[in-house]
Formats: sequence, C-alpha cells, structure tokens
Amino acid sequence: METPDLKQQKVQLDPVWESMFVNIFTPEVLDKIYANLQNNLSPRENPLVNPVEERVVKDLAYYVGKVGKRAGWKYEKTRNLLNKLDEIYPIAAFSLILREIAVDRDSQYVDHIEESPEIFAITVLDGTIVQLDKRSIQNYRNFAAFRTIEDAKIACRILSPIMKDLFRNGNKGQ
Repeated sequence: METPDLKQQKVQLDPVWESMFVNIFTPEVLDKIYANLQNNLSPRENPLVNPVEERVVKDLAYYVGKVGKRAGWKYEKTRNLLNKLDEIYPIAAFSLILREIAVDRDSQYVDHIEESPEIFAITVLDGTIVQLDKRSIQNYRNFAAFRTIEDAKIACRILSPIMKDLFRNGNKGQ
C-alpha cells in the first residue's frame, strides 16, 4: 500500500488552529513525523517521546492487580493477602509491589536489565535509592532493580504514602 505524500496536501484550518499548528509543529518535528508515518519506533527510540514519563501508571491498585495476575488471583484476594502481609511483615508487602513497579518500568526497554550499565535499588532499611555493584548481583528475580535513578524515583513517587509510614522516624514496627 502506497502512502500519500502528506507534504503536498493542503489542510484548511481555522486561524486559531492554524496558529497552534504552526507554533507546535516546527519543520523539524514535522520532518520526524513524516519520516515515521507508520510510527514503527518504540517509545525509547522515538525522539518525540520523553523516555522517562511515557506510560507511567501511578495508581497503586494497578500494581496490586499485576501481583494478583501473576498468581492467577482476583484483585480482592490479592489485596487481602497484601494487607495481611502488611500486618505481619510490612516490608514483604512493600517489596512485592516495589518489584512489580520495577518490572513494569523495565518493560519499557528493549534489552534485558543485565545489559544496563548501572543498576539502582530502593533499600528496605530506610527507603533510599542506592546504586548497586553489578558484580554482586547473581540474579534479578529476587529484588526490585531499576536501570536509572529516574525509574527508581518514579517508584518512590508511586509508593510515597506507604514509604512515609514504613520509614518514618521512630517506627519500630512492633
């Protein structure tokens, strides 16, 4: 199927829309759009998309649902399990959700996380972001690993209500 030459077509816009179109779509941006009419670039390769902020789900319920989906459970059962874990050992529930966020963030990349030059994690000691020595990592299944500090910060923003309670000063967990 042949694509029409969109540069040759004249689109009639009202003055307000035309002003917005001219100001937003510079010739450089339009050239990039025309060069990629089929939109076959992934978000990470597309220069028109901010790689950190695209497709960030900030709803905690979404990640609870993803944990449940792994186990083949309904949302209510997963939520009840996480609430019970939170009563017994709060960091376990936190770690499950944190890892699910890490997996979701990592799905934005085309290669395996092992290929990342740097690995970051959020400690269960105080909730800070730390860079890990890749030589000490035996596998990536047992913890929430992030490729960039920005991805780890996104996870912290998503989990901020939980982290405030979990890591507040004086919380002995007893």
